[in-house]
Amino acid sequence: MAILLFGGDYLTSKKKENMLVESAQFIIESNTAKSEKLLNYKFDEKYIIETAEILQLFSKTDQHFPSVEVITNDTIEGSPVFLGFNSFYYKEKNDTILPQKKNFIVKTTQPEREYLNQFFNGQTDKKRYSSYNGNYELYYPYIKGNKRIILFFSERQRYGKIGS
Repeated sequence: MAILLFGGDYLTSKKKENMLVESAQFIIESNTAKSEKLLNYKFDEKYIIETAEILQLFSKTDQHFPSVEVITNDTIEGSPVFLGFNSFYYKEKNDTILPQKKNFIVKTTQPEREYLNQFFNGQTDKKRYSSYNGNYELYYPYIKGNKRIILFFSERQRYGKIGS
């Protein structure tokens, strides 16, 4: 019985990985101009707003599309950090407070930090996929010239089944 459960979980995980990779490829290839805008990272409000709008468009493309976030590397007061931008950026019309990097820091595990450091240092261009407890995560590298970002796809399945 345990073998059947493990086998089913493994097949579900592989199927989800393939779906996430295909989604990432499709989104990038069918939206090249918008995808390239994501590569032009500069920490300012214009980039944050444009990224949120692009990611909203991406996520509305498919009703089964998972959560997506753009991850890039930066520094805060000389300390290296990873910043994440998603489709949820809202600012009141008369709000004059500028965004702060600390509000965009991505919490990571040690293995995730190692992968992200290797990616942003040019030591790898491989995807990173993980699944656990019904959570599916894909770090999808996007590289053009010397510009690098990660598209981070995540999805939570309540029952761990695809297509049910």
